[in-house]
Amino acid sequence: MQKKGKIELKNIIWTNRSNGLETLIMIIAGAILVFMPGLTADLITKGLAVISLFYGFMNIFRYLDNRKENKAYTIDIIIGIVSLLFGIFVWTNPHFILSFLPMVLGILLIINGLAALPLFFQFGLIYIPAFFTSIIPLVLGIILIINPYGIAKSAIQIFGIVILVSGISNLITLLKSSK
Repeated sequence: MQKKGKIELKNIIWTNRSNGLETLIMIIAGAILVFMPGLTADLITKGLAVISLFYGFMNIFRYLDNRKENKAYTIDIIIGIVSLLFGIFVWTNPHFILSFLPMVLGILLIINGLAALPLFFQFGLIYIPAFFTSIIPLVLGIILIINPYGIAKSAIQIFGIVILVSGISNLITLLKSSK
């Protein structure tokens, strides 16, 4: 049983399932991005390569399987080959792919900041979590877009910091709203 006035984290998470679970995922993902940026970058590129290779093989197998029944589409073999070549390229050239990462992360931060901007306008500077979930992502996103090259590892850490701070701010908001 829960004592009156005492708030337990698990109750907040289960009461506000989507917000609580999203907050925990943000905190965990942010911490991983901040403290393991090299590993994260490697996982992103290797994961993209594996998904592309898998997709390529599936399209080629679909083409070969459907060819037996005269239902094969040329587009399947083309997509399969292009996906395989892209997967091999990404696997062998992860740094090339990572050079675009700051730009992509910058765009994601700007979208995240814009989505939280109404909260900032509603509460203003007096509500610190609103500042961290709207203005800071916007500023960092703009910086990453203006100067995207050569900072992939830093971009991952910056993105991780923003996600971590946003998650903690969401947690504070959930704690305050459940009182």
